[in-house]
Amino acid sequence: MTLDAVVVGAGSNGLSAAITLARAGLKVQLLEAHDRVGGGLSSIGSGGFIFDQGSAIHPLGYASPAWQEWPLHAFGLDWVHSPAPFVHLWWDGQARTLPQKLDNAVQQLGVDGPAWRACSDRWSTARRRSWKTLCGPCCVYHAIPFCWPALAWRRCPQQT
Repeated sequence: MTLDAVVVGAGSNGLSAAITLARAGLKVQLLEAHDRVGGGLSSIGSGGFIFDQGSAIHPLGYASPAWQEWPLHAFGLDWVHSPAPFVHLWWDGQARTLPQKLDNAVQQLGVDGPAWRACSDRWSTARRRSWKTLCGPCCVYHAIPFCWPALAWRRCPQQT
């Protein structure tokens, strides 16, 4: 069989690349060194507990335009959202949580609420500006490895 592409690594990015290429009609081979796919999105069991190996990537996966398009629920993926995604440990050993909804968090924080809203607003603005770059297609060129950065810089469309 003649291949159009070989994707090395079946983590979230490798799986996404392989699916995108295959859906475009290319013949793709996906290679993974480990005994299961998923990379940082996989879980392991130990001592009766289940641990996510790379849970920091989950929010990006959830927000990914590609992942929203694909019927991942048909394969058993269910996104679970914490009602209190922000937790801060205090010196006295207690933990404080903040609710997911901004207005509720601002109210709970009392006099510090306006500062939290301002911080959240700045993050939202930065997120909107960078999201297209983070979740958009990459610019890839086949070139001699040592000159690739210069060629890519010259040829990749500049985004504003």
